[in-house]
Amino acid sequence: MRFEPSEITAIVFLDKLQSFAASKQDKLNWTLAKQKQHPPSYVKLQQLDSLLKVFTPEIYQKDNFPHCFDAVLTGKFLMSRDLNIYSGIFSEMDAEIAAQPYIPEKHGEWDEFYLRHNFTDLLQFRNSVEMVRSHNSGIAEISYHYLYSVAVSEEFIRQMNLKKVDDFLWKVIDPQQRIFSKEQLVADYGYPDDDLDELELDFW
Repeated sequence: MRFEPSEITAIVFLDKLQSFAASKQDKLNWTLAKQKQHPPSYVKLQQLDSLLKVFTPEIYQKDNFPHCFDAVLTGKFLMSRDLNIYSGIFSEMDAEIAAQPYIPEKHGEWDEFYLRHNFTDLLQFRNSVEMVRSHNSGIAEISYHYLYSVAVSEEFIRQMNLKKVDDFLWKVIDPQQRIFSKEQLVADYGYPDDDLDELELDFW
């Protein structure tokens, strides 16, 4: 089974970043030099180094991954952007609010603070949903009397849809919603050409 996506978007970037940030490694070891002894982690950081330059160049600092990761996950990259690029998103947000049964009065226009809040709140929500989705993960075999709770929870899990959330997060990070092939990233942005799936299997 292969785990590396064939197409890379800002959502894939976000998943890769959060996956690495969630590792139990000391942040002092989040450098390319210190990861050379473990090829999978080294390649993951190389990937993120390239993707940070592609999607959030405003906050990129070479080999300062704790700073970069924090700036992405807290939406600080928005502080350096021209908010005019988000006019379409703001219109969509207004339309979503207009469809609600209760609409508070709007005081002022959208700004970086409100966009950051909605970004970080929906990112936190997305992570919570993903935890629920993984509730039954790892169950390879189960006895009859334990199956009921799994069946009920799986029915709920199958109905969970994060498309609207992912679409918003994607547009905030990358308003153009670009889709890159690995080959394009390798050729144009110095993305590593290594087969991460194979490396993961070799160092399992």
